[in-house]
Amino acid sequence: MEIELIKIQVKADTREPEAEEPDDNAIENAEDEAPDENENNVQEVDDEVENDRQIRNDVAEDDFDQEEISSMKTDILEELSIVMHTDIAEREPFLKIRQIHKFKKLFNLGNVALRQLCTERDPDLTELNQLIYATSKVLQEKSGIKNKRKRNKGKRRGPSKPKWQKQIDKEIENFRREISILEEQKNGKSKSRKSKQVIRKYQIENKEQIPVIKEELKQKLQVKAQRLRQFTKRNDFYRQNNIFETDAKKFHREIGKTTIEVKEIPTEDQVKDFWNNIWGNNAGHNENAKWIEELEEEAVDIPEQQWSDITTEEITKALRKAHKWKSPGLDQVPNFWLDTLQSVHSKLASSLNKLINEPHLTPTWFCQGTTYLLAKTVETGTQKTIGQSRVYPHRTNS
Repeated sequence: MEIELIKIQVKADTREPEAEEPDDNAIENAEDEAPDENENNVQEVDDEVENDRQIRNDVAEDDFDQEEISSMKTDILEELSIVMHTDIAEREPFLKIRQIHKFKKLFNLGNVALRQLCTERDPDLTELNQLIYATSKVLQEKSGIKNKRKRNKGKRRGPSKPKWQKQIDKEIENFRREISILEEQKNGKSKSRKSKQVIRKYQIENKEQIPVIKEELKQKLQVKAQRLRQFTKRNDFYRQNNIFETDAKKFHREIGKTTIEVKEIPTEDQVKDFWNNIWGNNAGHNENAKWIEELEEEAVDIPEQQWSDITTEEITKALRKAHKWKSPGLDQVPNFWLDTLQSVHSKLASSLNKLINEPHLTPTWFCQGTTYLLAKTVETGTQKTIGQSRVYPHRTNS
């Protein structure tokens, strides 16, 4: 950095011989303005992360006209009146939104309007959830996101491939087709239009050139196949790392995963009866056991851990790390909208703290969710093997 400054100063002295030497403050300013060599690397940020950062900027009410805010509040209240008279289990799911940066201003306006509504109404957790759903619904409608018409209804589609993989697969397929055409051309069996196109493409004048071109295509094919294996391996590496950070149990299940084809699915009544016999019966324990007294004596000097309230920063940080479009709970509000509508994070934190201190105020819908059974064995129809299915309750609505 000092060498660059010296070069700049030498050039300045050459152009203006009478110029004075810069003082220390000038040198410091020049250092601040000098480009960073790692600037290009810093700018290589994932699009979703950059979009997420744009939405997180502090939103000031002065950025919008009062008419815009009032219009947005009116739309939210109209949608809220519909939501309040709709059963939570009958709510419509949200559509996934891409290219978030296009709707930055719209989402910021929604945050401003929602902040004012929360201040005016002072909602509890249930009404806060209704406000979040209503605001998200209004913003989705104003963003123009529409559900695409489903084709081939009834046919289960496999996982879609990324663009880079589709491109490499297409190149590999082209190389294989051209190699096959050249092999037929060498044997004098192919005189089709595609064969003529390949001959013109590689400027083949006689059959002696075919083995050379064919070998070149095979080498290119091997290079593409090796690149595909490397990319796939690296992609799996990143995906497994992400799964391990978010859900370690799922990661370990995938490592030793074997395909289990369930032929006989247990009925809902069978599953309920089995688990009700375990969870529904209160088991008695010996409260005067000696080992309990020993543990109590050992823990006398251990100070009791003090509970601290959930802060707004903790809510924001947790939602920032959460998967944005994971399947939502009963309320149909995905993490994306909980994260985007940051104006309610403080209200959300205070509502959760109130439920922790006063559990009897917890609404019923907050404790409901969906339970999935994952089979661990092929034999799932007998009473003995029903319990060998793992129970994974869905996330509760929050």
